[in-house]
Amino acid sequence: MLAIAVLPIGLLLIAMAGALLAIRAPSGDTSASSRPPSRSGGDEPLGLRSIISLLGIVAVGLAVMLPLMLGLGKLVERFQGFDTRAWNWFVDHRVQGWYDLMGTVTQLGNSWLNRGVAVGVLLTLVVVVRQRWLTAVALTAMLFAAHYMVVLTTSVIDRTPPPGSGGTYPSGGCARVIAIYGLVAFVLLRETNAGRRTSIAVWTVVAALGFIEAYSRVYLAVHWLSDAVGGLIFGAVLLAVFIVALRAVTGRVRPPVPRLMPK
Repeated sequence: MLAIAVLPIGLLLIAMAGALLAIRAPSGDTSASSRPPSRSGGDEPLGLRSIISLLGIVAVGLAVMLPLMLGLGKLVERFQGFDTRAWNWFVDHRVQGWYDLMGTVTQLGNSWLNRGVAVGVLLTLVVVVRQRWLTAVALTAMLFAAHYMVVLTTSVIDRTPPPGSGGTYPSGGCARVIAIYGLVAFVLLRETNAGRRTSIAVWTVVAALGFIEAYSRVYLAVHWLSDAVGGLIFGAVLLAVFIVALRAVTGRVRPPVPRLMPK
C-alpha cells in the first residue's frame, strides 16, 4: 500500500505548494487593462522574418540544451544501483487493480494524445482567436522537437532499459507531458490574460500531470526512476526554450484578446 500512497502524497505536496504560492501572490495583478500594450500592438508579428527569428532562437536553445541533457543522461547512469532497488521495490509491492489503473493513466504521455491536444489548441488559435499564426508555428515546432530531441538523446545515451521494457533515458512520456501541455498552458494563459493566481493554479495542474506520468511509468516498471526524473527535467528545459523564444519575438507582455463583438 505504501507504493500506492506515493501518488496521493506527491499530489498533496504539489497542491500545497501551489496553494501557498497563490496565497502569497498579489491579489491585484489580475486586470488585463492595467498592462501596457504589447510590442506587436495586439496582434503577433507575422511574416517570414518573425518565423525565422522564432525558429532561430528555438534552434539555438535546442543546441544548448542537447549537450546538457546528454550530460544528465551520463550522470543518471551512476544511479543504476538505486534505480534497480527502486524498480524491485515497486514490482514487489505491486497491486493488480492499481497496476491496471496506472496502465490507463499513463496514456497522458502518449504522443497521439499530446498531438491531439496541441492540434486542437492550434486550430482554436488560428480559426477562432485569429492572427496567432506565430504561436501556432511554435506549437507545431514543439511537437517535432519533443519527439525528435527525445529520440536523439535516447539513441546517443543508449541506456539499458528495465527488464522486459523498452523504456530508457529520458522518459518520452514525462518529457511530453511537461513540454507540450506546458506550452499549451502558457499559450492559453497568455491569450486569456489570466491573473497570477489563475496562472499558478494552471501551472500547478501541469506539475501534477507531470508527477502522475512519472509515477505511472515507474509503477508500471517501464522506466527506471532516474529516467522518469530525467524526462521531467528534459520537458521543463524544452518548455523554457520555447517560452523564451515566444517572448523574445512577440514581447513579454501578453497581447489583449481580440474583441469578437463591437462595443
